[in-house]
Amino acid sequence: MPNGWQFYSPAAGVTLPFPTKMQEGKIVAALADDYAESELFLAESLPPDERLGRSRALILDGNTVVRTHGAWRASAVVLRQTLSAPPGALVHATGYILAESLRPNAQGKVEDDDLVAALRLYGAAGLVEDKRLLVVMQTHNDVPNSSRHWNRFEVVAPVHSSGQLLLEVVLQQNWGLESEWFFIDNFSAVVRP
Repeated sequence: MPNGWQFYSPAAGVTLPFPTKMQEGKIVAALADDYAESELFLAESLPPDERLGRSRALILDGNTVVRTHGAWRASAVVLRQTLSAPPGALVHATGYILAESLRPNAQGKVEDDDLVAALRLYGAAGLVEDKRLLVVMQTHNDVPNSSRHWNRFEVVAPVHSSGQLLLEVVLQQNWGLESEWFFIDNFSAVVRP
């Protein structure tokens, strides 16, 4: 678990954060098969081409990166953090998420929403969300000189009168495919004047 974040992963049978998913053109309920697995990778444990600044980098800043996956199970991870700032100020949060799905299902297909990721801020104006499906994330590459499909997520929201707002990162795997995971790195939040 990254420092300073609360971690939640739904148990088997519990509705996932995004409560529906696609199945061969139909919308069905999205339920967890089990808890997600999360790991912290250190730079020295990665192959040289996956280290900071390399073409297949899994670390974008610092010496660590978080990976989460369902390991053949439908699952989700929600990371939460309460931010403090002057009431009414605008908070600008950004972060990078890499979603990879390497093997299709038995029918040779991966659903467009097989992996879903979002960055959320709950501020004075309610929920502000940057949400993306796998089909969209596979078309972005927001890190220069990288061969991986890192997506830069971004949200801006005003702070409640209480001086606090909630930041969430939501990572959901809708199907139990073998080689799927999320990597998350380089998250920040700044107060705009």
